[in-house]
Amino acid sequence: VAGLPTEYAYTCNQTNCSFTGGIQGCATVYGTTATVNTYNVEIFIDVTVLVTLFPGIPPAPVEQSISFSGYKIIVYENGASLEESTNPVLSAFPNPTNGQVAVDGLKTLINASEISLTNIEGKVLAKRNVGENQEDFDLSNLKAGIYFVNVAHPNGIESIKIIKE
Repeated sequence: VAGLPTEYAYTCNQTNCSFTGGIQGCATVYGTTATVNTYNVEIFIDVTVLVTLFPGIPPAPVEQSISFSGYKIIVYENGASLEESTNPVLSAFPNPTNGQVAVDGLKTLINASEISLTNIEGKVLAKRNVGENQEDFDLSNLKAGIYFVNVAHPNGIESIKIIKE
C-alpha cells in the first residue's frame, strides 16, 4: 500500500498479507494523524499463477503484478474518511449488478482499443476489441464477488471495479 499518511499502517487478515487462490482477503488501514490533507492511496498486489503448459508436466509459476488506484484518505480537522473515487471518464452500470453490466464512454471519451473482464486474481474472463462507445458484459454465470473491467486506450489502461451480487 502506497500513499498512506506516515502515521498510518495496514494489517491483513492473513499472515504476511499472503492469500491462496480462490479466497478473498481483507486489509485494515489504521492510524491517527493531525495533518489535514488528502492522501492518494494505491494498492499493489503480486500474484503467482501456476500455468500448465503440457499435460503431465508440473505447472510453472508465473508472477504478475497489478495495482489499484483511485482510493483517497481525506483527513479533516475532526476525523478522516476513506473514499474510492470514480473514474470521471468511464462509467459502468448497473454497479453492483446481478447480470449484465455496460461500460460507457469507450470511444467518445478515451478512444479505447481493447476491453477485458478479469476476476480478483487477475484471470482474464473475457476480452475483445472495442468497436462501439458502449460494451456489455454478462456476469450472470459468475459467482458473487469483485471483478474488474480493464480498458486499454492510447494513454494507458483504466480499470473499473465491478461488484457482482
